Amino acid sequence: MRMRLVLLGLVVAAFSGCASQATQDARLGPTFSAAEKELMTDDEKLAIYNAQVRDDDKLECEMVTIAGSHRPQKVCQTRREREWNRDSAHEALRDSRRFQRCGMDGGACPDPNRL
Repeated sequence: MRMRLVLLGLVVAAFSGCASQATQDARLGPTFSAAEKELMTDDEKLAIYNAQVRDDDKLECEMVTIAGSHRPQKVCQTRREREWNRDSAHEALRDSRRFQRCGMDGGACPDPNRL
């Protein structure tokens, strides 16, 4: 009886070791040869990358016309980067409007060094 329990314990340990290795390999993602990578489109590579990362780290790409250029460019950013850029732009616009209005109504302008 005791021998069966020891044998059962060894079998369970062996299978759990194999399962953890398979889980670890799955987290690393699929591996592709250089030739396979060359044949993939950017959208396919992006989908493979996004399948392996957390939601906040997933890349979202869009065609954007950069200021001073007439050619649209593909810009890829994470959701976190996109939110930070949007918030920074709103803050810069809000600050510029505040400085445009200061002094017009007789009030003092805020010190730009204190922002």
